[in-house]
Amino acid sequence: MNKEGFVSKVYRKKPHLKAMLRHIQKSNVGKSVIRSRVEHVFADQKSQTGLFIWTVGNTRATMRIGLANIVYNMRHFLFLSGRTRARSNSAEESSQSAQNPDQQQPREPSIKGSSISPRSKPEGF
Repeated sequence: MNKEGFVSKVYRKKPHLKAMLRHIQKSNVGKSVIRSRVEHVFADQKSQTGLFIWTVGNTRATMRIGLANIVYNMRHFLFLSGRTRARSNSAEESSQSAQNPDQQQPREPSIKGSSISPRSKPEGF
């Protein structure tokens, strides 16, 4: 494996009745960080599609997995964009209320679970 330029991503065990070396501990921590990020994605996709992909043929299975990846990426993007909008909205509201404490601006009603208001149009339309 080393000859081909690959690096092992397998955890190394602690020696029996001995302390684990510091560089091995650091290596295992780095590997577990990567593993936890990847496993969350697969767990989310597994909960969407179920345990098995019941399709006949490799092409259909590949397409189904690809669509699950696209759905996950879109949901993740909306989640992250909603978090940044919420932070920027709360910062704007706090600065406006500090400048004009008597005037309260009405809020736009929003769709539950979404950061898009029903009156706004998507960009490009």
